[in-house]
Amino acid sequence: MGDILEAFKKAKMISSEKADEIEKEKNEAAAKKSKQQTEKLAQRSKSQKYKPQYSSGPRAEDVPPATAPYNFVPMVHAVLPSPMSQQHDWQHMTEKEGQSAYRDYIHSQPTYSGSLNLRLENLTPLFVGAGEEAEFFSPAGKPMIPGSTLRGMVRSLFKIITAGAMRRNEDFTDRHLYFRCLMAPKSMPQIAELHDYYVSRMTTKIRRKNGGRIDAKNTKPGFLFRKTEDGAYYISPCQEDHISIKEYDTHWKEVGKVSRVDWYDKDRTAYILTGNQSSVLTARPSANRPLKKNIRYLYGPDWQTEYPVPESVIQDYRDDKNRRGVYLINDNQPNTNIKCGGEAQRFAKRDDIDFLAPCYFVLEDNQVQAFGHGRWFRIPYRKSVGDRIDNRLEDENIVDFTDAVFGRKALWAGRVSFEDAQLQSPPAYACKDYVIPLMKANPTSYQLYLEQSNHPNWPPAHWDSPAAGEVRGYKMYWHQQISNDDWRTPYSKGLEQHTHEIHPLVKNNVFTGKIHFRNLTAIELGALLKVFQLGNDNQDIVYKLGLGKSLGMGSVRIQANLSLDSGGRYTALFDKDIWKTSEDVADTTPFLKAFADYVSSCFGKDKKIYQEYQKSLDTLALMLDWNHTKLSNWNDRVATMCEGVNQGSISGGVDERFKLRCILPTAEEVVKGKNR
Repeated sequence: MGDILEAFKKAKMISSEKADEIEKEKNEAAAKKSKQQTEKLAQRSKSQKYKPQYSSGPRAEDVPPATAPYNFVPMVHAVLPSPMSQQHDWQHMTEKEGQSAYRDYIHSQPTYSGSLNLRLENLTPLFVGAGEEAEFFSPAGKPMIPGSTLRGMVRSLFKIITAGAMRRNEDFTDRHLYFRCLMAPKSMPQIAELHDYYVSRMTTKIRRKNGGRIDAKNTKPGFLFRKTEDGAYYISPCQEDHISIKEYDTHWKEVGKVSRVDWYDKDRTAYILTGNQSSVLTARPSANRPLKKNIRYLYGPDWQTEYPVPESVIQDYRDDKNRRGVYLINDNQPNTNIKCGGEAQRFAKRDDIDFLAPCYFVLEDNQVQAFGHGRWFRIPYRKSVGDRIDNRLEDENIVDFTDAVFGRKALWAGRVSFEDAQLQSPPAYACKDYVIPLMKANPTSYQLYLEQSNHPNWPPAHWDSPAAGEVRGYKMYWHQQISNDDWRTPYSKGLEQHTHEIHPLVKNNVFTGKIHFRNLTAIELGALLKVFQLGNDNQDIVYKLGLGKSLGMGSVRIQANLSLDSGGRYTALFDKDIWKTSEDVADTTPFLKAFADYVSSCFGKDKKIYQEYQKSLDTLALMLDWNHTKLSNWNDRVATMCEGVNQGSISGGVDERFKLRCILPTAEEVVKGKNR
C-alpha cells in the first residue's frame, strides 16, 4: 500500500489550481439550475403553507414574513438600579463589606414580610417532568408544580419588569455562532452577503502570472492534538495531497456517502472524506452541486511547530449544536474519526499526547481562529451573542432589582422563597404518548433573532454584518388554543431518537401555592406584585409553565392575593379566644404606586429610555394576553416553520421560508396581522 501511495504522490491526477478552476465552473453550472430545484422542492413539500411564486430571484416585496411560536420583548438600553445600588460602590467592596452594607440597607427603612397566595389553572395541557421521566412531577404520588419552576418563571418576568442587567454567562450564555455558506446562486440573493463574507474569511485573492486573480484558500492542513501535561489543545501543520475518488474506491476502501476520516497507521496518513463522494462513481451528478473528484489526505506533521488553540475556540466548537458529520473533539463519545490514548501516541510517535485528529485550520495573527473537517468547514462569526447586546446592560457595579430580591451570588441570599404548588383535586391526565419533536433555540437563524430595523427589510443582516442590529430582546412564547391531544405525534421508526413520551395533565386542573417574602421594601414589593398585575382591564394575562411551550402547552392563569405579616409571626397565637393568623390580606395599590413612582424618578428624566421601558412592559403584556388566541387564523400566525416535524415526520422538508431567510415580524405586527 505504501508503494501505491508513493505512486499517487508522484503522479498527481490533477493540480490543485486546476481543481479549483473546475470547481468554480461546476458552481456556475449549479447556480443556473438552482431555480429549478427550488421549484421542485416547493412542489415536493406539500405540507408547506408558503410556496415561492417568483420566476427568478425573489424580490423583497414577494417574500412573506416568517412565523414562529415565539417573539421578543425589547430590552431597555439602561438598567434600573435598585435603591440599594445607589448607596455604595459595590464593585470595589470586599465580600464582607458587601454583606455588611446589605444588612444595613435592610435595617435602615420599613420593610414588609408575608406571602402571595397563588391559584393556578392550566388552560392548555400541562407537563412538568422530573428529569428524563415521562411522568408528571409527583414526589408524593400526586402531581405538583415545583417551587423551582415557579421561581424560574417569576424571576424571568421580574427581570423584564425591572429592566434588569444582562450579564454574560449569568443572564445569558455568551458564545460565537458558527456558519458555512459556500454557494450562493443568483436566484438566492438572501444569502449573497453571507456567502461573500464566508469566502472572504476562507480565501485571499492573489495575482496570477498571466495578470488574472485567483482565490487562494486560507485554510491549512494540520493535526489537532492534546497534551497530557496541561490538557491544552494544539495544532501542528502538516503536508497534504490528493487522489481520485475512483482510484480510492477501487484499490483502497469504499468511499460511501458520509463524511469521515480513514486512518492508515502504516503510512501514518489520514484521508479526509467529505459528503457523498460515492456519487461520482454512478456518473449521475446531483442537481444542485458539482461532483467531487478527489479525496485529500494529510501526512507528515511538523511537530516542531505548535499553534496553541485557545480554550474559547475549543468551547465554541463544542457549543456549535448545528454541526453535522465529523466531530473532531472527544467528549467520551465513540468516534472513529479521532485517535485517543495509546492509539494517538503510536500514530504520532510521541508519548506526551492523548488525543489526535486531522483537521484544517485558519490562522489570524498567528493565532488559531477556527478548525474543522475538510477545507470548507464551519467557522464562527467574529461577534458573539453578547456583542449584540448593549454593553451598558452588563455593568457589574449596578445592583439591579433581581440581585437585591432574588440574591446575588455569594454576597447575599434572596428574600423570596417558593412553595410547591399543590393540586386541589384528583389529577385529570391526558394519555401517555410521544410529544411532537420540540425545536431547540437556533440563534444561527439571524433573520429571527437579530433586530433588522437598521437594514433593508430583506435580505436580512447576519451576526457580523455592519448593518445588523442588536439581539431582539427577551424570548417569550405565544399562547395557542389547542386540544388535549394536539401535542401528540404518531409513532414512527426512529422517533424515540428525536422526542420522548410524556404524561401531561389535561386542561383545567387547579393548583394552589405560595410565594413567601421577607424584609422587602415597599418599592421591591411593588416590583414583585407587578409580575401578577400586568396589562390593562381589556387584557387577559396568562403565563407559561413547563414543557411544550412552542406547541401551545403550559398556558396557566394565575391569581395572586397579597397577605402581610402583622408583626411577629409567632408572638401571639390567640386573640380573644379566636385562633389568630399572622397574615392580613392587604391592598396592593400603595406598593404598586411606590414602584411606579420609583421607575419614573429613575427613567423619567430621559424620555427615550422611559419610552423604551413602557414599550417593554406593553410588549410583555401583549405576548401574555390570552385574548389573541381568539383572533382569526391565530395558530397559523404563530406556527412553527417546519410542518413536516409538526406532523410527526422526522425527515419532513425544511420550510421554504427558512431557505428564503424570511424576517420575523415584531410582536405588534403579529397581533395586527401585518407583514414586515
